[in-house]
Amino acid sequence: MSTFKAVIFKVEVHQKSDGTTNIKIRITHNRRADYVSTDLYVESLRFDIKSGFVKSGKNKDYINLRITEKLQKFQKKDIELGDRRELMTVKQIKSQLTNKNKNSGALDFFDFAEEFLNSIDSDGTKRWHNPTIASLKSFIGDKLPFSEINLVFLQRFEHYLKRQGVSSAINN
Repeated sequence: MSTFKAVIFKVEVHQKSDGTTNIKIRITHNRRADYVSTDLYVESLRFDIKSGFVKSGKNKDYINLRITEKLQKFQKKDIELGDRRELMTVKQIKSQLTNKNKNSGALDFFDFAEEFLNSIDSDGTKRWHNPTIASLKSFIGDKLPFSEINLVFLQRFEHYLKRQGVSSAINN
């Protein structure tokens, strides 16, 4: 599971002319970190590095609420990744967490598979494909955009099937 924390960079290069610095969300996964910039800024003296929250100032409560919302949003999306996250890099996780329009207009594999199976008459073909579709759903969830299917995805799915005790059927 990934971890998330609000941080600031204290280096002067990251400070704006008004003395504030951007609050970033640090994503840590498999001992690697990456950062997502937010629309929040704070003076570095007002930020508690240990807790990851603002400790003083007139907008303290508002900024802390926004930090909490962002952390919870990322945690929710991370949980939704499920077993997929085990073989993902921190950059891939960041991409998944920050991609707001990932599924908008994307063709979903499961919708396609259902439409395909409904269009054929052969019960044997349906029985052949249904277990594979069920395994994919247990691995990935109810949505699978075609854009996510690539070599790395297939290797992760193969690894998942092996952990589930499937051996000879992986070729199918």
